Amino acid sequence: MGVDPSYNYQTSNSNTYPRREEIYRGDYNISDKWKAYARYIRTKDETSMAYGQWNASYNIPFGPMSFGAPGWSFVSNVTTIINPTLTNEFVFGSSRNDLHITPITDAFNASKVGVSYKMPFPDADKLHLVQNWNFGGVPNGPTTGFAGTPFLNFNHTYDITDSVAKVHDTHTFKAGIYLHKSLKDQTAFTSVNGIINFDRDANNPNDSNWAFSNALLGNYATLQQSNQVLNGQYRSWNVEWYVQDNWRATQKLTLEYGIRFYWVQPQYDKALQTSAWNPALYDKASAAVLRTAALDSKGNRIAVNPITGETGPAALIGSIVNTGKGFVNGVYANGMGQAGKSYPKGLMNDRGIMYAPRVGIAYQISTKTVVRAGGGVFYDRLQGNPVFDMLPNPPSTIIPKFYYGNLSSIPPASAGTFFPAGVVGFDEAGHIPTTYNWNITIQRELPYSLLLDVGYVGSSSNHNLYRVNQNAIPLGAAWLPQNQDPLNTSPKFDGTTSNQPNFYRPYLGYTNTTDYGFGANSNYNSLQVAAHRRFGRSFTFDVAYTWSKVMGTANDDGVNVHPFNSRVADYGPLFYDHTHVLVFNYVYNLPQFVKSKTAFGKVGGAVANGWQVSGITTMMTGQPDNLSFSISGIGNLNERYTGSPDIAPRILINSPPSYPKGIYQWMNPTGLAVPAVKGSQGFDSAPRSIRRPGDHDWDISIFKNFPIHREGMSLQLRVEMFNAFNQVRFNDFNRSAQFNSAGQLINTPTVLGGTGGRFGFGALTGTATRAASSSPPSSTSSWQGKRRAGWPSRTK
Repeated sequence: MGVDPSYNYQTSNSNTYPRREEIYRGDYNISDKWKAYARYIRTKDETSMAYGQWNASYNIPFGPMSFGAPGWSFVSNVTTIINPTLTNEFVFGSSRNDLHITPITDAFNASKVGVSYKMPFPDADKLHLVQNWNFGGVPNGPTTGFAGTPFLNFNHTYDITDSVAKVHDTHTFKAGIYLHKSLKDQTAFTSVNGIINFDRDANNPNDSNWAFSNALLGNYATLQQSNQVLNGQYRSWNVEWYVQDNWRATQKLTLEYGIRFYWVQPQYDKALQTSAWNPALYDKASAAVLRTAALDSKGNRIAVNPITGETGPAALIGSIVNTGKGFVNGVYANGMGQAGKSYPKGLMNDRGIMYAPRVGIAYQISTKTVVRAGGGVFYDRLQGNPVFDMLPNPPSTIIPKFYYGNLSSIPPASAGTFFPAGVVGFDEAGHIPTTYNWNITIQRELPYSLLLDVGYVGSSSNHNLYRVNQNAIPLGAAWLPQNQDPLNTSPKFDGTTSNQPNFYRPYLGYTNTTDYGFGANSNYNSLQVAAHRRFGRSFTFDVAYTWSKVMGTANDDGVNVHPFNSRVADYGPLFYDHTHVLVFNYVYNLPQFVKSKTAFGKVGGAVANGWQVSGITTMMTGQPDNLSFSISGIGNLNERYTGSPDIAPRILINSPPSYPKGIYQWMNPTGLAVPAVKGSQGFDSAPRSIRRPGDHDWDISIFKNFPIHREGMSLQLRVEMFNAFNQVRFNDFNRSAQFNSAGQLINTPTVLGGTGGRFGFGALTGTATRAASSSPPSSTSSWQGKRRAGWPSRTK
């Protein structure tokens, strides 16, 4: 066997994952009118992985990294029958999980690997981990990457619910209150251990022309470090209360109506460490001043401080040089609202009490036909991650950058350089995502014991969260004379000779800003049909079909929408729009195969009789998605086509897509084309306008209970088959088109005459997997067996 020169060390290690779950429950019938129960669940869960966890990865065999996720939950319930028409139920619950990611041994300690240099913030990293080393240009080189390590996280919640029900005549009145308190601490993902880049850099006077030798000599191209470990202390309350009435107006008509009140407190950091970008607070008079480009006496590019005239290496072009107003503790924070400092502690305004009316109606048209309709308003709080993103914002985090130095003499933090950085913000007005649901269903009993439901279900969601870049460069800005590279004496005004983007952004001193706004919306409309049929005692069959459309501007709160015209650019079918979904399930008690009463017959009957087969089958059309494109030999497409580095052009789809559904050509590429140069606004084609492959899944279960006559005990044997028929289920295809300079699509699969190889444009690629991580993957068939023993409870 020959030696592969691209690497010379391979290793394989096993991971460990011990897990234990304990459940305890007690029930107490205090009296005929008072009943109580309590349940406690405790989980021990810890994964040890040889090459890191999701926030800490490395391919150097330091040792394993631990990810612990122990947790517990407790719930208690007291139900009281006050009188024959009045009852009360009280529930108290609390739960907590603790996540921690940390090295198992001290092998990651910098001193253990011979590292003795002193970082700019020597006390920031309490574990004294090795730095995140980068060896650019080395094939299959070693990597280290630690972000927020050690990572600590706990989520502790308290829940109290009390509800009362009163029956009066034909009315059933209900009222209740729900209290939820959330306490969550979480480490921010910053590199307090530091990042050192040993890449080759022609501008580095100490460069040895190879990353490894740079590291051995201690010569770095760049070095940076975050100043402190930030631990957010996030807190919030939810308070809800309601009143409702179920009124049986006549024997055929029932009405249900009520209203729910919400107070959803914005989640905030108890320590008031967070801050949010708000363009209304930005002072242009205090804007950052950036180092500009110039030429030295030899014609080489250099950086110049426009305030002092001081020069430096070209790598410093675009760095911030001024201080004073607009800075907080030496950190540029112009436009940042700091929690609790004349700014909401939750970084958005409290919406106060909100109202959610709801109504339902059921009317029996005949003995075999019922019509049901209803609607209501629902609110839900934001998930926590957008709030957590606010913690590393300036001025909480300081990350100075150093160029072209040696590890033997790392400068102090005060000597570092600061560049424009990205910041994150909330729309200060604050909104709560709001959903309006409505439906109407007709249920009809048909001949042969068939029960049929036909209904329309719709919803509309407003004030959904999305992300928008408020510092995006306007369309066409890269073509303007004032935005060209000042050192280029022959600018082309076509996006190829424009200046660095940070010089002509709307808000100087920042790169892209991520603002979480509440302007996304979506709507859902569907026809839903379901049928139920029982064939005696042996066979039950259900089928459900949904024909639906989901439209909106953002798939989720992590989507960046078009900064200038989101409605036109982003409104379309959402990723979870499956036009047709067919689901059927069944339960079949197999017949008695052995009926003989002889001794042998009894034995055979015990084995062969009493089996049950059940299953669920799902079939659905594919989800919508986007195509992307590139042009061979041409970069910076954004500047060329839209005139903005932040707005990408879209591929033209000149005719409705067709789908041959071949393994090498799922979608017919006819009609695909490159948009016109200087003619794109970022919405050349509709969003998510093509369809990925659909899916079908067969899950089947077979089981039998074997009675053990002693004291009513039984033994159950079960076999569960996921993707029982082992069907290959492709769920995606190569959606990245490549054109040549003449505008011809060239990267179709080789078998079709293209240059894309086996998996060229249009070829099927990914396979389906189950959404639940605990379930077996469904791209391959998975069978599992279970055995279970059961026995009746004893009572005195």
